[in-house]
Amino acid sequence: MHRLGTVPRPGTTLRLRPLLRCALAILLAASGLVAASSPAAAVAADPHYNWHSTAADMYNVDQTIRITATATDRFFAHQIAQSGTGAALYVGLQDNANAPQHRLVFSVWNAVGGTASAGASCHAFDSEGSGWTCVRDFGWQIGTTYTLRVWQTAKSADGSVTWLGEVYDPATSSWQQAGQITSAPGADGLSYSSNWIESFARPTGSCDTEPAAAAVFGYPVGNDGSAPGTPNYGADGTCGDHHSTEVLDTQARTVTLTQ
Repeated sequence: MHRLGTVPRPGTTLRLRPLLRCALAILLAASGLVAASSPAAAVAADPHYNWHSTAADMYNVDQTIRITATATDRFFAHQIAQSGTGAALYVGLQDNANAPQHRLVFSVWNAVGGTASAGASCHAFDSEGSGWTCVRDFGWQIGTTYTLRVWQTAKSADGSVTWLGEVYDPATSSWQQAGQITSAPGADGLSYSSNWIESFARPTGSCDTEPAAAAVFGYPVGNDGSAPGTPNYGADGTCGDHHSTEVLDTQARTVTLTQ
């Protein structure tokens, strides 16, 4: 399974991204293969929140993120659908047991190639679908607000798009880039999106003993500020005695996810 730009450690069981796990659970429950209360339907306690887009075929989406609690092997992400094919891409901040611990990760499904920015690396993946991912070491800090950005740098007549994934670092007043990835023909621009927090290795081996993780995400904004996202719905989960939450603040225009 594709582990978000990392190499699996021996003895770990990797898990599907939250949206894929939830979709699988719903499909299984609807088909009668599992009961709604089964572990497959409950999945793990990985919260997510979905956003409407107010424009189609967007060339850019920005979103602020402030991580307030973390633990080993957590991923705080913004996943965005491409309007032509619906194939996903995501950009986010990761806390990884493999040194260096903190990093920026940018991935595009059904992509045909990638080019790393200076100081980053890119490679193809072929599990949980196929595509390209770019990773950059980035020493993000608890309590600091960053801006995650995906920006179109080129678009061809066949609908293939080259995307740049980056994060704004207020400490250096600069954009830190992971790389550029080119989508498959027909992918077109950006559309609706989702935030999630994932515990992708569960190093303690049990939900009950996993430390909490939390982040505050701002409302996403597309097309260089002209296409603000609007709230859609959230979904939480229960694993053992652990229950995740999502709290929408319409005045502050944020959602807080706690895992």
